[in-house]
Amino acid sequence: WVARTRHLLMIPDYFHFRLCGVIANEYTDATTTQLLNLDGTWDKDLFAAAGLKQIWMQPPVAAGTVLGEARFGGKAVNVVAGTTHDTASAVVGTPFEAETEAFLSSGTWSLMGVESVVPYASAQALQWNFANEGGFGRRYRVLKNIMGLWLLQRITQEFQVPIDDALMSAVAEAAPWRSIVNPDDARFLNPDSMTQAIKEYCVETGQPAPETLAQFGRCALESLALSYRLVKEQLESLRGQSLTRIRIVGGGSKNRLLNQLCANACQLPVSAGPVEASALGNICSQMIALGEIPSLDAARAVIRQSFEINEYRPLEPVPDSVWKKFSNLLHQK
Repeated sequence: WVARTRHLLMIPDYFHFRLCGVIANEYTDATTTQLLNLDGTWDKDLFAAAGLKQIWMQPPVAAGTVLGEARFGGKAVNVVAGTTHDTASAVVGTPFEAETEAFLSSGTWSLMGVESVVPYASAQALQWNFANEGGFGRRYRVLKNIMGLWLLQRITQEFQVPIDDALMSAVAEAAPWRSIVNPDDARFLNPDSMTQAIKEYCVETGQPAPETLAQFGRCALESLALSYRLVKEQLESLRGQSLTRIRIVGGGSKNRLLNQLCANACQLPVSAGPVEASALGNICSQMIALGEIPSLDAARAVIRQSFEINEYRPLEPVPDSVWKKFSNLLHQK
């Protein structure tokens, strides 16, 4: 295959090619290959190390580029390379109002970060494992991957119950801060039994193991909220500036308890919604390209006016003893 290869296209790029015959690599998706330099050019040394040919790639086109035309029923239709990476689209669909706001794309996995016109490539950013992924307008999504509702999904799967209001009410009534885990510990990626993995972790770290479904759920959501606080504080340190709000988008934005725990842990107001931020952001990037919406700010204003956004104010802060315990867990192997 390598000998026969002439071009390498990501899946969205391939769709564009099939629609209009144009071979192009879109910027936001290209940045996630780890083969692109921070200046937006392909890295020849990385290609050589991987045994690939840089000639396969096109200079990345910006999100919101009209590539060509497709014909349907005898009519010409523009083919636009929108923000083809799903998180890039979700960030476009995040209705920011200030540069001091962070995004949290919440679902099975969580991605938390800020939108920036410059990359964050310091030694500290590297040590904390932040990525500089591409965004609309050649911006950077300075973000960090965090475990998400995968924990709760696996727990409820084992108990054979849905994640619904009844479950969340029971979790909300469970005793707070009884057991916490480091959600990003490798043992929680895909264990045979999530509940057993959590029990073993708690025993190893000298904590009472959860026993009931509500206790397992409380452990999962509180641990996620503590992870959000950790990333929030790391972002503030990298930026040298305090954050003023967290905007949660995606399917996880419907989890009211997790949203409130996030507000409490981070001691910041939280705005939750829209749910379908990725679809909305991709549509908006195409509408900007076609001149239907004048700018990214205008697109976000339309989203704020068109979809329900729920607000959460910070209530009880995390006890100092709990935060200290969580910080200690992060350093245990």
